[in-house]
Amino acid sequence: MRGEQAWASVRQQHKVRGSAVSAVSSEWQPSMADQKLMAKNFRKAECTYSFARPAPDDWERAFAAAHREGRNAQSA
Repeated sequence: MRGEQAWASVRQQHKVRGSAVSAVSSEWQPSMADQKLMAKNFRKAECTYSFARPAPDDWERAFAAAHREGRNAQSA
């Protein structure tokens, strides 16, 4: 539901159609609900993400790993 609300807000504020969206970039792999929303509204958009979506009970470890990866990228 949040995705639908967010998209409705963006669509209203910026007067944009889903067909105009060519790419969606996310830090986390989209959830199934996100994927359904994108398939419905952004049919031609390419989706990229930085991190695979963890299991529901594994977010703490995933955040820690992402944080470490971000620090390693900054120091490289």
